[in-house]
Amino acid sequence: MRRLMAGVILLLVLTTLCAAQDPGWPRMKSNPAGKLVYYQPQIDDWKNYQEIDFRLAFSLTPAGGKAVVGVATVHANTIVSVESRTVLLKNPTITGTNFPSLDAGTSAKMDQLVRTFLNPTASVTVSLDRLVAGVRKSEVPTGVVVRNDPPAIFVSNKPAMLIQIDGDPVFGQIQNTGLQFVVNTNWPLFLDKSKSAYYVFTG
Repeated sequence: MRRLMAGVILLLVLTTLCAAQDPGWPRMKSNPAGKLVYYQPQIDDWKNYQEIDFRLAFSLTPAGGKAVVGVATVHANTIVSVESRTVLLKNPTITGTNFPSLDAGTSAKMDQLVRTFLNPTASVTVSLDRLVAGVRKSEVPTGVVVRNDPPAIFVSNKPAMLIQIDGDPVFGQIQNTGLQFVVNTNWPLFLDKSKSAYYVFTG
């Protein structure tokens, strides 16, 4: 009995999880009046991640008629689930429809038919990552100042050594001589002030 109950509970949990996931696009709804195939919402505005305005492209086939394409603008409330990475669009309200290939009278009839599929009691589960990817980025990222100045390049056509000095030379005096030595360098470097000449000891 316990195993049976555990199995039933597991089945209910899996069913709930599957129902909460984004099944992908396009999606289809049908009723006695016809069939609606609708595509991923294109976000226009998502206020505080609670109210959303979007456009929805669709193909509508009335019962016994031919398919027509259109676009609906919709306003809905959203409930975000970070854990499941999904967003529930609830209480949708169609704020407008457009049927480019139809005249005004036929468009009005198709408008009423669309509303039977997307009524205020309907709800749609969408992937959170899909919606975030479609939201317009209002803030421009702050730029970073980058220095692309080329480094100094030294060329020698005969054997040479590179003597590095850490900043400006710091001199120390050699007793009983007229020589000074550079403290902050990687080579024994000497200055003869009487000749204003540098000498390096290379062994």
